[in-house]
Amino acid sequence: MAKVQWAKSVLATLGLLVLPALLLAQVEVGPESVIAGGGDCPGVAALGNTNVLVWQAGTVRGRLFRPNATVDFAVGGASARLPQVAMDSDGDLVVAWQGDDGAGSGIFARRLRANGAFQGAGQRVNTPVTGNQTTPRLGVAPDGSFVIGWEDTVAGADAIRVARFSADGRRFGRPMAMNAGGGDIRLIGGVGVSDFGFAVGWTEVEECAGGALDLTSAVGRFDASGRALGSVARFNDAAQCAGGPAVAGVLSSYFGPLGVFAGDTVSIQRFSPISGERVAERTVVADLASCTADFCERVATVAGDLRGRVVVVWETKTLDATAARYHYDLVAQLYGREGRARSPRFRINGASSSGEQHPAAALTCEGGFYVAWRRSEDAGSPALANSPGLVYRSFVLSGEPFGG
Repeated sequence: MAKVQWAKSVLATLGLLVLPALLLAQVEVGPESVIAGGGDCPGVAALGNTNVLVWQAGTVRGRLFRPNATVDFAVGGASARLPQVAMDSDGDLVVAWQGDDGAGSGIFARRLRANGAFQGAGQRVNTPVTGNQTTPRLGVAPDGSFVIGWEDTVAGADAIRVARFSADGRRFGRPMAMNAGGGDIRLIGGVGVSDFGFAVGWTEVEECAGGALDLTSAVGRFDASGRALGSVARFNDAAQCAGGPAVAGVLSSYFGPLGVFAGDTVSIQRFSPISGERVAERTVVADLASCTADFCERVATVAGDLRGRVVVVWETKTLDATAARYHYDLVAQLYGREGRARSPRFRINGASSSGEQHPAAALTCEGGFYVAWRRSEDAGSPALANSPGLVYRSFVLSGEPFGG
């Protein structure tokens, strides 16, 4: 039976097996937990029945949820913000964040063991120390080696850079500059790391006449030594200066890295783990309607597991005509590695927010799905007066066929 399931998974990945249309995962919803003291800009990682949450609250704080214990920790100083977290196959952690470094903003990291104990001191990721380094993105391989990417601004010039580290925290050489193309601004979208190598995604933004924007999504693929696998893959719309896809995330799987892009549609491009070449065409998994004065929907975050599945999280903004203000909600949907919907859309938040929620999410191979977000209260709208603060919630996505 195991061999049959494995064969079906491989055939589905290659597009040679037509899957039944109505085999959807069941969604089991856990209770919301409001983190005491509040916070913002969370990061989430999970492995099996262990998960970890980090957030920005005066410094970077974290909470590790293990089967028989909960461990709290803090990293960085008072300027630490925008944290990211990832786990290796042993459950060891890496936390990355942005903080002041005396010359502007810099990128820092610290490693923790699976029990929450620190491994060594915090370390600076970027050198030399000049200009501003912001918006860290982090990926960890199963063996504990890791890659951190960031946006780098020196003397007014934008660049995307990454640094590679061994499992014991030693940096391999100097940070690498990505082969960015055109555009006035470059925004990092994600870093995915596996045993085979890593992938980095970013969005190149060019301002057109009249203030319109032209977006191009880019994904660079590299082997484990940092050697580029082919040229940078770029994706844009045929019509110039009409928006375009932005990188929503770069994820890793047993079947190679994948880029998730959001524009007028949500799409996924898979790449070979060996050659880095594109695997088939980019797959459109959902359409996004144009925003109106009453309603708008955007991709807020994505999460993936090693089986190649992806959960897309949308933030909706809806006008409350009675209160003459907007409220914000989060919904999600699971997609299999072949790009088909594998769950109905399901709501994440139990109560609406009066502002943007900045969610982060993680998905495990066993179907555990963990989401954190900020909920803002608006006393002027009774519907938005429920438990403000940093909220954490777990789900179980179960009953999906063929393991993917």
